[in-house]
Amino acid sequence: GEWPVRGASNFLFDPCLPTAHSPAIWRHEDNPGVVVVQAHDGDALLEATLGRRKIIAEAQTERGRHLVIAGPRARHRVLVAKCVVSSPGGYLVAADGPLDLRLAALSAFLAHPSCPRAVVARAALKPSVYQAYRLQLLLAILDRLDHPSGAQPTMRQIASDLIYPGTSGGRAIDWKTSSRRRQTQRLVAEARHMRDEGYRALLAPASSSISSNTHR
Repeated sequence: GEWPVRGASNFLFDPCLPTAHSPAIWRHEDNPGVVVVQAHDGDALLEATLGRRKIIAEAQTERGRHLVIAGPRARHRVLVAKCVVSSPGGYLVAADGPLDLRLAALSAFLAHPSCPRAVVARAALKPSVYQAYRLQLLLAILDRLDHPSGAQPTMRQIASDLIYPGTSGGRAIDWKTSSRRRQTQRLVAEARHMRDEGYRALLAPASSSISSNTHR
């Protein structure tokens, strides 16, 4: 059936769509912030997972039941995956590159929201101030490059409007040899690369190390 739209902060797109055609926020193999649980209907694990938690959005796909759960300090994305009859069920954590973030997401979901482990885990899942600024800047550049009017801005216009707002234009010869021009060119190239393939790398943590408190 048609994918139910229930608010931009919950469901941005159909999670069944392949990664190449949509953001990866609901694909647990791409997004380490998704908590995956395999449980049979009505069993103790499922009750312990959901309990009295407030489900603010949900949808069923061939992968299982996708949930957005409101917590006291954060929202959690949970996939209740289909469980084979012979399996005892449990939380699934892929031992891949972002293992630390997967463990942090599980800790943030299961631990008491005020305990140090949960606080550290939530912090690990958030982009840094620099990452957030960088993403906003690159998105603003892409918006300028893809203006509805079809008009293509010059590098100098992008620099004065977005990267170095409030600075004087100066002479054309000075602009052509300036470091600001070279930096603008680099940022435009980075924005295009992010659009085409690199947005996951931009949001990847600077270091894969997270306090060992999130592993316990």
